[in-house]
Amino acid sequence: MGDYTIDNDGWKIPVNEKDSLSAPTSAYKIVETSLRLSIPPIFANDPKSGALEMLDSLVMRYVPALRAVLLTHINTQFKQPAGLIIDESPFSVTDVHFTALVWSPTIGQRMRGKVTLCSPDHISLLVHHTFNVTIPREYIDRQTFKYASDSATDSSGSGGGRWIHTSSTQVLAELNREVDFTVMERNTANGMLTLTGSILDKHLRGGVSVSKKRRQSEGRSDKEKQQEKGEKEGDKAPAKKHKIPIRTADSSDERTESSSDEEDSESSDDDEPASAPAPASQQPSSAAVEAKKIKHKK
Repeated sequence: MGDYTIDNDGWKIPVNEKDSLSAPTSAYKIVETSLRLSIPPIFANDPKSGALEMLDSLVMRYVPALRAVLLTHINTQFKQPAGLIIDESPFSVTDVHFTALVWSPTIGQRMRGKVTLCSPDHISLLVHHTFNVTIPREYIDRQTFKYASDSATDSSGSGGGRWIHTSSTQVLAELNREVDFTVMERNTANGMLTLTGSILDKHLRGGVSVSKKRRQSEGRSDKEKQQEKGEKEGDKAPAKKHKIPIRTADSSDERTESSSDEEDSESSDDDEPASAPAPASQQPSSAAVEAKKIKHKK
């Protein structure tokens, strides 16, 4: 293995002395790491074979614990002499240590990909004929370049258009053409890692400033991000009143109760002693009521 450097996350990054600062850099990294695996009971007599098979199932998939796509692994070893059986589960839980080759591009890194589709809205690329990259319209210099459609190819849906210079024949992107870009976002879904890139000159030369908030959001699933967004919107929205059905002993008798601040006012009213109904002896008779009515008419 040639020379390498170690970044802030502990990755070993191969170094090529011929590469300049402005040239695309490699996202391939070597790391020594550990994972917790659940080995099926079928491998009870040979747990190492089970651990290797579990790691093989993760190859070419995005592993959140590694924050990268696992490409291959070697030197697999158990960290404990025995696995752990939890409750009634037949699976053996154990930690394994191994050396892995991963693909982990960072935000602000400059890379190169081959164009697979051009449209007025975005440009699609493939990096190393494997990894998908999307360059949206907002990251294309539309004042300098414009989209030129090809009616023959666009009608077939092959995305054969291209982005060209507005005042010359310079081609920015077309099918099977290699394009340099800067990584703006990392997106994960269904075990796959896709990138959002930019070909704006300010990003290609000046790089991208990554905030701490964006760094912390990396590696999280889209479902977690939506839940966090919903919680924030819920804090801003006013409290809504929800009616909770309450049934009494008689199933036909049903009433509702508000779960808002009105409960406090209702409860305070309920605390006051309610006036008891007048006894039968004190209630006026129907004859007395009729006498009062007649007197009022007179």
